[in-house]
Amino acid sequence: MLYSHFRYFYCSWLSCNRKSSFFDFYFFNIAEKFPALSSTISNKPLLLMRGNQILEENLKHARIEKSQLIAKLREANVSRLNQIQAVVLESTGDISVLHKSKDTDEQSVDSIILEGVREKL
Repeated sequence: MLYSHFRYFYCSWLSCNRKSSFFDFYFFNIAEKFPALSSTISNKPLLLMRGNQILEENLKHARIEKSQLIAKLREANVSRLNQIQAVVLESTGDISVLHKSKDTDEQSVDSIILEGVREKL
């Protein structure tokens, strides 16, 4: 299980295909023996938008184009930017769009929902 965990993050980090190779086998064996290495290569969730503000530096770091972000907002049925509380690039590579609640006036996200999400680089 640990091998597959490292393999996923390593492949997404390098944007490689999932073909096995000697290098993969060697790298993951080293990563299992040195836990500090796993923290270096792990992808923690990254905040891409806070409210209606697009965090350009985070987009650049994540290598996501603004047009890709806008397409994801359309998929999430966002018609106006003021409907957004936050947009997060998950460690899996998925983009999560957190909408503002229509039921309450309170527009903050519970802290547990954004726990572990990097806001600034």
